[in-house]
Amino acid sequence: MKRATALLTSFERQKNLDRIITNLREQTEAIDIFLWNNCAEDKTEYPVDLQINSSKNLMCWPRWLMANYASTDYIFSLDDDLLFADNYIIRDCINYLENNDCDAIGYSGVRIINKLQDYSNQQHIIFPRQDELVDIIKGGFIFAKKQNIKIPQNLLNTCFKNARVEDDIIISSFLGNKVIPSFIRNRIRRQAGFLNGLHSQPDHAQSRTQYMRKYYE
Repeated sequence: MKRATALLTSFERQKNLDRIITNLREQTEAIDIFLWNNCAEDKTEYPVDLQINSSKNLMCWPRWLMANYASTDYIFSLDDDLLFADNYIIRDCINYLENNDCDAIGYSGVRIINKLQDYSNQQHIIFPRQDELVDIIKGGFIFAKKQNIKIPQNLLNTCFKNARVEDDIIISSFLGNKVIPSFIRNRIRRQAGFLNGLHSQPDHAQSRTQYMRKYYE
């Protein structure tokens, strides 16, 4: 049986994280749960398979470092302001990648139309009614074959020096076919904090544009 590893990062959202862990344990497929805890003040020992407590907030990038420790065929990110709406989504994600020619799937993504324009002016796709190919899968949920996540070590080191990196843009640039499939439509819902995540920061649009142009030359 194919298995998957959840790569979670969290910062000051303990209730959200508790719900996510419970939800993951209720999935029909057995899941390993890896957690990078970015909140040094949170001393909770969560019921996960691997927990790393960081002395400072390194944001999202560490989840891909944890991917190196996964022994499963599949890995996936899940932001701590999101939650699965049912217990079958991981099963269906595995089945999709087993039967379709793509490296990764997600619930939302971006198709780059014109790199001269800002990131916000590209085509943003979320919960489509039919499968859509994209250039970037947004990091809230990226489900991929572990063998396809290949990040050069020097890039990992560089990114840890600058926590404010757009990890999903970088990861997507190293993947082949990326799809936002219709079967995920309405099966991921928002939790508290979604509206004040990283996308609410004043430099968000500028940072996304910078990394898009750098990794999609």
